[in-house]
Amino acid sequence: MKMNRAREALVLLRGGHQLASAIDLWDRERIGRVLLTFYGQWNDAVEGLALAREGLEIAHRISSRSYGATMVGNGSICAIRVGEWDWVEALLDEWIPPDASARWYTEFFIDRAILTALRGGDASADIATAAQLRQEITDSQFESYEHWARAWAALTAGSHTDARREAELAARTTSYFHPLASPLAARAALWSGDADGARSTLEALVDSGYRGIAVELDMATIRAGIAVLEGRGAEALAAYREVLKGWRQAGLAFDEALAVTDMATLLSPAELVAAEVQTAIDWARKTLERLGAQPILDRLGTVAEAGPPSAGDRRAGARSRDAAAQPIG
Repeated sequence: MKMNRAREALVLLRGGHQLASAIDLWDRERIGRVLLTFYGQWNDAVEGLALAREGLEIAHRISSRSYGATMVGNGSICAIRVGEWDWVEALLDEWIPPDASARWYTEFFIDRAILTALRGGDASADIATAAQLRQEITDSQFESYEHWARAWAALTAGSHTDARREAELAARTTSYFHPLASPLAARAALWSGDADGARSTLEALVDSGYRGIAVELDMATIRAGIAVLEGRGAEALAAYREVLKGWRQAGLAFDEALAVTDMATLLSPAELVAAEVQTAIDWARKTLERLGAQPILDRLGTVAEAGPPSAGDRRAGARSRDAAAQPIG
């Protein structure tokens, strides 16, 4: 994986995990399952979710809370991408006790904060708790988790400059957060009308070397948005058509709905009236309603009804937002 041979690495990892299962080498089986769910977050989240659910069943069967704990974090992120949000909520409620104070709960609070933000709630309490718990942890990934949660909270609140800054901090702090956080940073730039910002984030993501089904679809989605902002509407529409097909085939309903929201945000009014675009918007609206993703649903409804601003308005708006945000950065 570190040599940028992701597909070969996953083949070997799956083989090792299957072999460990076959010969009852359970300590290695657990490690393999954790790694598969970890990489599933930006590769095959459907597989990652299935492995996490099976792992939780194994943990229950062998009465191992430590085994079960390793399935919660990665499984939750996979499930958010797939669109199993009620399952995530129930799982985290089960695993986070009212008096949680151990450091290993940090990731769970972050997962719940992200879900809360996506549903339009106030994630600040969970983020603050995670920030306090991670103070005694030297592993940088927990700092990245905090930045990542803050980025989602900012995006859902409409603070695109803050969202991009926090997401990029997550990726810079821990390299393997690139496939998780960089697409979020690029989306914040696109929603601000900042093609250059989206392009620089995309370049950093590509250069990071991480590959997988979901992250490559993320890259294609970002490229489609950049094409719109650069005035290549017909090319972008064709790209979105392929991207949405890819998200559907991958089974990642939330990511598909986000891509439709990008499309509705950025395409011109003339392009938005196309029958296939309206069909996609209707599907995304129903999906976001099912998930309870109110902030994204609100954005989709606003841009679908009002239509996107002109390219000149987008550039002017981005400049004014960037100027206003200078003291923060």
